[in-house]
Amino acid sequence: MDLRPDNILTSIDRLRDFLRDLIGSDRPYATAKDMAEALNLAQGRASILYKFLKGAEPRAGVVLEWLERLGISIIYPDEVGKQEEVEFIPVLSCKASAGGGYDADADGAHYEAIRAMSADFFRKRHLDPGRCRFVPIVGDSMEPVIADGSTVLMEETSQYNFFLESDRLYIVRHQGLLRAKRVVFGDDRTTLYSYNELYPPVVIMQDDESEDFEVLGRIRWYSSDV
Repeated sequence: MDLRPDNILTSIDRLRDFLRDLIGSDRPYATAKDMAEALNLAQGRASILYKFLKGAEPRAGVVLEWLERLGISIIYPDEVGKQEEVEFIPVLSCKASAGGGYDADADGAHYEAIRAMSADFFRKRHLDPGRCRFVPIVGDSMEPVIADGSTVLMEETSQYNFFLESDRLYIVRHQGLLRAKRVVFGDDRTTLYSYNELYPPVVIMQDDESEDFEVLGRIRWYSSDV
């Protein structure tokens, strides 16, 4: 894969977001200083990191070196050609269940890897790569369409520019569990369907506040190539 700086700079803001996401009271690094220490950066080099986190643009190769040192792997699928412009998309540490439900907190998840996909993929589908996340799938309820161990590309929902279409594949949170399901919206209920006939539909009544239901994003692509 060609890692020329001019290719990487097309997604430099996204790489910055990846590093920012690792910093916080409930994240791997409480402060930017803790991250700099983990990277074993001298004071002068640490200042480059701090400036980058605030919006400056160092050499892209430096950013990739930081990611590698922090254990964030960058995965280049076979379909990304050597000369293609790429977008860097995070792989969330939480997992969604294609089964009964996976007890995980999407809000508290951080990035465990980054996958590079062709920028043309997003342009052709009119997708904003900044709202896309890869989510690992566990379980067999969506087989044979989505296999256990697959990775799906989720486009996060937005109250401003995201329309929830019925009878599509979504990642949802239901009663504290993350699930990958085919979702049908009705006037008074929402039904979660599985492709595996061993799993019955789950009906959620819209006026039942105890259901604790939320659509996190629509599944736009899936692959068993993990």
